[in-house]
Amino acid sequence: MDSQKDFNLGDSSKGEKEGMQPSTGNNQFEPFEFLKKMIQPGRVMKRSKNNLSSNEVWSVCRAVIDEFKKEQNLMEVSAPVTVIGDVHGNFHDLYRALLARTEQDITDEQKSNFSTRQFVRDKYVFLGNYIDKGPRSIECICLLFAFKICFPQKYILLRGPHECPSVNSSEFLGVMETFSPNHFKKIHKKFNEAFSWMPLAAVVGQKILCVHGGISPRLTSWEDIRKIKRPLKDATEDPLATDLLFADTLDFDLIHIPTRKPKYEFNVIRNMSVMYNEAAVTQFCEKFNLKLIIRSHMKVPFGYRFFSEKRLITIFNSTGFQNESNYGAVLKIDGNAKITIISLLPQQSKAEVQEKAHHSDMTSECNTMSSKGP
Repeated sequence: MDSQKDFNLGDSSKGEKEGMQPSTGNNQFEPFEFLKKMIQPGRVMKRSKNNLSSNEVWSVCRAVIDEFKKEQNLMEVSAPVTVIGDVHGNFHDLYRALLARTEQDITDEQKSNFSTRQFVRDKYVFLGNYIDKGPRSIECICLLFAFKICFPQKYILLRGPHECPSVNSSEFLGVMETFSPNHFKKIHKKFNEAFSWMPLAAVVGQKILCVHGGISPRLTSWEDIRKIKRPLKDATEDPLATDLLFADTLDFDLIHIPTRKPKYEFNVIRNMSVMYNEAAVTQFCEKFNLKLIIRSHMKVPFGYRFFSEKRLITIFNSTGFQNESNYGAVLKIDGNAKITIISLLPQQSKAEVQEKAHHSDMTSECNTMSSKGP
């Protein structure tokens, strides 16, 4: 069984030229049909490699670009919302995170007699790093892109370092070899085109900052983020974007002596960006009138870790990361700024996985939502 903990914050057409053809005629790309395909129980349970066609992947990338172009670098989000950290190609744990519920969620569902699963009706902010490291990168990113296309207001997909060609040019490109030799490099390029339009940060209820890496000494106002030009081919092209995606807390190695003076120093772990201390977080939160900063970017043993007297929390979704025994964590924010942390255990019994998969067939739900709209 997964567990939860609570605390309160207080108030609160280029493709055709490149040789890839979109689906046409009877095979025209249908986002809701693609989404239903992606969330069938059989796909959740399987361990095999990607079996999506190049046309499907191309079409979903092309469609999601149109949605990202409508968004700003800094997204403004209202609560309630679920926040999810690094996915890293772990399809099973992504699915578990989408299904994660608090005790209050379960009570509300029983009272309201909801007929749809929460990942159709709820709102999500993802902190980036959807690909690489895990075996099912293409399926993870395509599932999230499909949700974004079908329910654009409910799925906020922030950019992480692995959504940059300087980081994904080797492992993610290698995954593309499941496609034909004529297509895999073009599909990799199309993914990076989609990544170049992703937003960089989100603010929930004007009080909670969601970002992949963290804060920056270059950030003097929210307008600084809004002014970053997109498409941004690689976050490393912009110093502020680099910090938002690559910065780390100074407790990275768990050996750190806090100081009262705000401190930013060169990030020797990433060989770029900065590392920041507790006092810098306190100063930043006071300047921007924030209650909390939620970031990801690093594996933590129990799926989450607080920093700077609970002004910042690091969350990480992928359990058993790179054959280790770490937990994952999902963070939920309710309408009163109450934070609930749901821990994902590194292993589940086969029966538990099958039970969740059995109850997650979304065919009828997607049919209903596609007829009504998001």
